[in-house]
Amino acid sequence: MIIHSRSVGYFCQSLRRTRDTYG
Repeated sequence: MIIHSRSVGYFCQSLRRTRDTYG
């Protein structure tokens, strides 16, 4: 299974948003 860098970037951004929200 190949994960596109685009998907990875979206995943990382989601984690960052969650971190900022729950700080």
